[in-house]
Amino acid sequence: MQQVCWNLIHFSVDDEDSVDGNEGLPPGMLEPDPLSPKSSLRSIMQQEDIRVDFVHFLEASEQCSAKIAKGMVSNPPVLRSGSVVRSLFAKCNKVKITNDDIQEEVDFWKPPIICYVLGANPPLAVFEGFVRRMWSEKVERVGLLSYGIYIIRFQSIEYRDEVLRGGYIFFNRRPVVMKEWEPSINVKKEDIRMVPIWVHLDDLELKYWGERSLYKIIGQIGKPIMVDEATKNREKLIKQLISSQKVGLVGLLETRVKARNLGALYLRMFSGWCFTSNNAWHKGGRIIVSWNPNSFDVNIIKCTSQLIHLFVETVDKKFFLTFVYGFNDEIGRRSLWADLRDIASKEAWVVLGDFNDILNKEERICTKVKHKNSSEFRDCVDDCNLEDVKFVGSFFTWCNKQLGDERTYSKIDRVLANPSWLDDHPNAEVVFHNEGLLDHSPAVLTVSASLLGGKKPFRYFKMWSSHPEYNKLIRDR
Repeated sequence: MQQVCWNLIHFSVDDEDSVDGNEGLPPGMLEPDPLSPKSSLRSIMQQEDIRVDFVHFLEASEQCSAKIAKGMVSNPPVLRSGSVVRSLFAKCNKVKITNDDIQEEVDFWKPPIICYVLGANPPLAVFEGFVRRMWSEKVERVGLLSYGIYIIRFQSIEYRDEVLRGGYIFFNRRPVVMKEWEPSINVKKEDIRMVPIWVHLDDLELKYWGERSLYKIIGQIGKPIMVDEATKNREKLIKQLISSQKVGLVGLLETRVKARNLGALYLRMFSGWCFTSNNAWHKGGRIIVSWNPNSFDVNIIKCTSQLIHLFVETVDKKFFLTFVYGFNDEIGRRSLWADLRDIASKEAWVVLGDFNDILNKEERICTKVKHKNSSEFRDCVDDCNLEDVKFVGSFFTWCNKQLGDERTYSKIDRVLANPSWLDDHPNAEVVFHNEGLLDHSPAVLTVSASLLGGKKPFRYFKMWSSHPEYNKLIRDR
């Protein structure tokens, strides 16, 4: 330290002639204290470092002078002697901090998060009010670490994790950046160039609520990340329906789930069940079938882009079952009608799904509907000897969700069966539930409805006598 002071005093003198010998210098400044062997060696090494640094400084200074003499622009050199810094640190006593020394403080600060509002620095009182309105009793303390950076301590780590998993939050329409506190965290605002934002699509028709449609729409303004709970709830509703109705065999239509995402869908919806789809026959997939192996034994007979044909065995029944999802265009459905005729059987057979066509003109209502319907679907049903299974609930199974004169109701979903299947399942019944958030009314087919009471009384309907062959049938009996 004496050398440093000496240098400062020496170089601060403006007029060398005014200093005469020892005049004006503090006592003892010219006669430093005796040095020990170790400190003497350190002093010699320090002097050598300074000498080397100063040689480079002088060389740089000469180069600067040469440039100036030539009329060139140059900046003066700067001497940054590391030896002085090293000597200062060398004289300090180092302190070793162990994990045990800081563990108590680390444990105390485990439940907090560090957060800040992107593009704003609200006062602590305002931000604390915002936090407590959102998380109320979960919050223990809200503090200010530095300008615009807050620390929120929760009552428990579980509350903290619940908040961090809860998704993005916004303060006055600005995203709040939240991080879990940890001992090595860097408490400062980051240079964030991309932020997530929620996009609300007003009056979007339900038919566009699928992930594929939403991602195309949102892709025009940014990269889609996730959908909100209202969209996710469609899967939740289906799971609830399956559970509440004790369904053991399920057909999902219009899935649009790509092959690489089938695994995730299986884990969310049908873990532990058997599972198949027609993705190999149509890009993006259209039909998914899953069943509980404890209740059904299922063999796949045929698969196309519009149907999956199965042979199903239960404890006491065997029958053919076909899930159908017809194309939207009449020409495309012709291959479906041909396939149904090809697999038609006199053995018990039931066909169900979205045929994208109606049997009678009364099954579609709209002010702009043209009643010139093709008879191809009706002809196929007649050729296959199929008829509707008894159903209750919603008659119209699909609505385009448009307003006013544009709204259309149609019965394009149905369950058909041949006489053999109907004879084997006399108590079968279909319930078409309210569509809710879904595009179509979900249909639940019960094949062994329980009978209440005893024997049903015989009923005679007068209309039977109007049949042309009524009298002949009675005589023959």
